[in-house]
Amino acid sequence: MATTLVETSIINETYHYRPFSRYWWRENPTNKKNYPFFPIRIGQKTITILNKQKFIITVVAGNSITSFLSGYQCSCNNILSEIVADPTTAISTVYKNLFKTKTRYSGPLVIGWSNEKIIFQLLFDIKFCPFSFFLNNKNEIFVFGIGSSSCKELKKGESGYKLSLICEYYSKKTLFVSIKDDFNCSLEIYQDFKLIKQIKGRISDEVWHPIRIKNFNGTQLFSLKNPTTQLYLQQQHVPTCTLLGISTWHEFTWSEMGDNAGYICVRSLLGFGPLYKFSPLQLQKITKDYVFENPNPSLTIHTQPTKTWTAFHSSIQENEKELISQEESVNSNNNSILINLADITDMELDTPSRRLLGVMFHSGATNAKLKMNTTEMHMELLRRTQLGEIEYQDVLKVFTIANWIKRISQAVKQSMALQFLEKTDE
Repeated sequence: MATTLVETSIINETYHYRPFSRYWWRENPTNKKNYPFFPIRIGQKTITILNKQKFIITVVAGNSITSFLSGYQCSCNNILSEIVADPTTAISTVYKNLFKTKTRYSGPLVIGWSNEKIIFQLLFDIKFCPFSFFLNNKNEIFVFGIGSSSCKELKKGESGYKLSLICEYYSKKTLFVSIKDDFNCSLEIYQDFKLIKQIKGRISDEVWHPIRIKNFNGTQLFSLKNPTTQLYLQQQHVPTCTLLGISTWHEFTWSEMGDNAGYICVRSLLGFGPLYKFSPLQLQKITKDYVFENPNPSLTIHTQPTKTWTAFHSSIQENEKELISQEESVNSNNNSILINLADITDMELDTPSRRLLGVMFHSGATNAKLKMNTTEMHMELLRRTQLGEIEYQDVLKVFTIANWIKRISQAVKQSMALQFLEKTDE
């Protein structure tokens, strides 16, 4: 069976990071440790060869059961299935009509959800990968948003923390969704995809107490005491933005249109590393009562010079030489970084991905703001494959990157110690 992903399409905030998000992510069978789930993308289209025929499966929003879940439609040789709730039904229906047989195929297998390369493409450019854990080995908590805070009552949970769980409520299967915004905690209760109750409070205990689910308090149900959640919270190295300090970033934009309208988006290096967003509410807290206004300068007509300005060719040539010298210096610096790293370790930087890792490691060692963890390095390598700079097969696994960083860190420390001893002997 050969499956090809021809369209990855989009991540939709309404479906992937809202109350019913747990239905729009699937467990990752290829790399569950680092990316526990991968998204079901609206518009995803795959082609699978079965019995020498091309079967095309497309993911849409909504199905015959509800508009809040994903739908699947299969086509082959002008035979088109209805939009159904699972890919197995879609592919098997068309196959039956085409070959007059009762053979059934696994929808997830046919659509490529066990294919590592396809899953990698579906994971590309997601802003947050959800994770889950179980309370008392019974209720699965699905976390689809996370933040960090110094508030003791919130156990470090802050604006943007989102989770959901499913359990019985008045003898009926019920979806509970907890969300923490900048001002309070909220609890939404859904049955049959309809909101039946909403509770708001300052902290999680206040919103969960009226529900009176036995054996749990609000903080536990909000999952903030869970070791997995605390680990994710500790890994949130999101810098604090001040307007005076925003110029220290090498890339920043303040959009007026689109999904990021009103947000300041910043990055440590131009086109390199994670992109951080500062919301209008965060900016309002920083600026307080200050009102930003567009400048309205007075303009005058420029004067006409009485004599012609003359640019000396020698000066232009000197400027060009200086620019070329600066470019050569930058290239030489990057090369010396890689040469030094190769000299002090037993690992050859013989591939583009390894050389890129060397530059990322050195950048983080010399500037704390540019430091990246293993997952961020891995995602950066994946991003470079999309740009065509490196091949997918050259991308190192997260575990390999972690071992590489450990070995090279030890080698760098040993080298620095030897240099110190040599200077002391002198």
